[in-house]
Amino acid sequence: MLLWDLEMKPFKEEISLLSPRRRLRVAADALEWTLGTFDSRIDEVAAEAVRSSISQLRDEESRGNVSPSTPEGLEGRVEEYLARSDDLGVEQLLMGTVNCFELPETGMGVDYLYTTLSDCYESILDREEIDIVTPEAERNHPRLVEAIRVQQELIRRA
Repeated sequence: MLLWDLEMKPFKEEISLLSPRRRLRVAADALEWTLGTFDSRIDEVAAEAVRSSISQLRDEESRGNVSPSTPEGLEGRVEEYLARSDDLGVEQLLMGTVNCFELPETGMGVDYLYTTLSDCYESILDREEIDIVTPEAERNHPRLVEAIRVQQELIRRA
């Protein structure tokens, strides 16, 4: 069990109290923050796929659309990246991004947001390159502790 699982489990109920529109906003904010932790160490194809997806999520959310369609070309860019690169953490970030699209008509449900947040955390965890992952080991990595804190704050502020 990851530190994220332990620390975020109590927030699942808080997520359930959010409207699908607010969940979509939290997802976009979490993806944006996570992408920012990569600095310049991310393939441009992957970075652009995430950036354009965040932009579309924000546009759709501002119009009240809680079930955005997949951005044109996203699947192709993800497949292109996965076929030629294995940068640590990027695949999880891309999976978290893809998870935000083609939602049920009712919008982003609790499990969709929870999965996106988990993918964001795991993308950072992979980049930390911890030999044996335990909650205790994760607590010794400030970036991981910060990721959890930021996600919790995003949920609280929503």
